[in-house]
Formats: sequence, structure tokens, C-alpha cells
Amino acid sequence: MDTFFAQALAMCAAPLMVFSGALASREIIDSSLWTTLPVASLIIGTASSVYPASYFAKRLGRKSVFMVGMLIGCGAALLAMLALQEQSFIGFIFSSALIGVVVAVGQQFRFAAMESVTPDRMSKAAARLMIAGLISA
Repeated sequence: MDTFFAQALAMCAAPLMVFSGALASREIIDSSLWTTLPVASLIIGTASSVYPASYFAKRLGRKSVFMVGMLIGCGAALLAMLALQEQSFIGFIFSSALIGVVVAVGQQFRFAAMESVTPDRMSKAAARLMIAGLISA
């Protein structure tokens, strides 16, 4: 059940950034040409972190990677808040990339859930994680 809530919280970062990233950027940068850059930064951060997240999950254990990933997420959220308060577009871009790391780590939750149950309960675990994905959206 912990995995359910953790994935729902971790995966809500991407929809939230897509929804509010351009709006927040518009407030701190004059040109609308750059307003979608935070979303692009999120996607680049996610894409560049998927392989390292799975590599370190295998080498160090999933729990360690989840804890570090969620700490990065907390720091990224605080950095994004600070960047928006200080009107720092570069800071907001950097925090968006770090939020992408959280999304990549969050993708690992489904594997942990599948490995933590017996084979006859895997379908139920997968269904619960799909519901968590819906909640995060």
C-alpha cells in the first residue's frame, strides 16, 4: 500500500509541471517563445535519468534509490518555489529537470511492487499501481 501512495505522489509531478510550467514561466520571462522550456526540461530530465535509476536500483537496492529520489523531489520542489519567487527562469528550468529525475525514479515503483508479491497477486499489484497512475493524473 505504501508503494501505491508513493507512486501516486511521485507521478503527479509530471502532470503538474505540464499544467503549470508554462503558466509559471510566462510570469517570469517576457517572451512566450520560452514558456514550454520547463516542460522540455522535465522530459529531458526524465529521459536522462531512467537508465541511471534502474542501474542504481539494481546495484544499491530499490529502497535506497526511492529514498534518494524522493529527497531529490523535495529539494526540486523547494528549488522551483524559490526560483519562481526570485523570478529565476534558469533556476526553474534546473528544478524542472530535477523533477524529471523523480518521475524516472517513480517509474521503478511498479517493478518493486511486482517483485514484492507472490506470482498469484502480481495482477492485483499491477492494477493498484495503474489506479495510482490515474490518481496522479
